[in-house]
Amino acid sequence: MIIDSHCHLQMEDFSNDLPSVLSNAKINGICSFVVVGFDMKSSIAAMHLARKYEFIHPVYGIHPYDTNKYDSSVFNEIEDLIEEYRPVAIGETGLDYYRDYSPGKKQQSFFNEHIRIADKHNLPLVIHVRDAFDDTFEIIKESKRKGDILHCFTGTREDIEHFKVFDIFFGITGIITFKNSPLKNIVNSIPENRLLIETDSPYLAPVPKRGKRNEPANLIHTLKTLAEQKGTDTKTLESLLLRNTQEAYRSKFYECKKGT
Repeated sequence: MIIDSHCHLQMEDFSNDLPSVLSNAKINGICSFVVVGFDMKSSIAAMHLARKYEFIHPVYGIHPYDTNKYDSSVFNEIEDLIEEYRPVAIGETGLDYYRDYSPGKKQQSFFNEHIRIADKHNLPLVIHVRDAFDDTFEIIKESKRKGDILHCFTGTREDIEHFKVFDIFFGITGIITFKNSPLKNIVNSIPENRLLIETDSPYLAPVPKRGKRNEPANLIHTLKTLAEQKGTDTKTLESLLLRNTQEAYRSKFYECKKGT
């Protein structure tokens, strides 16, 4: 059993064929899906999918790129959503300085508000970080958070060493399958009990699907490359990742047998 620990199945990219996408995933042994919100619309859509499918588990939050759309009252809406249907985490939140979509100070303020809500409801955080590892480190350090999820990790070996002190989980995407991916050289620096696997679909399709819409079934290609880099077999790695994902999200998740 494999869990896609971060995907966006509520997006328009899947509006025409979601049932077949889910069926294809299950044929390949991917049985549960963490569907992550990035604004209010997508968070509400994640909740609706979770109500419809017992194997979908929602996460609510505002992506750093989308913080410019909202003021602080949006966190009342997130609280209402939590009361309506409890998520497995809060996010995705964090910091992204790669593009100037939202001021850094506002991103930091929203990050701290997500932390407040996660603390209040005893939920993990799904953290997005790009070109902002130092500021992210300082905010997590100040918050005294432990055991959160650093999704789609693209940092360095030094970043792994820094963030390990927070017992953080590192999400590995299809990027590791790319020909010259730096992840191949550093993934073994991640503690085994803090390793996660994700698609971030519809983004970041792995080789040999690169350039196409990503979907959870493609997780098998990332799993194969990750197993090769770690010098293990996919079955052993599946068991490890299942335990890690259950611990990260504090959930047992929906279980199925391959092909059902």
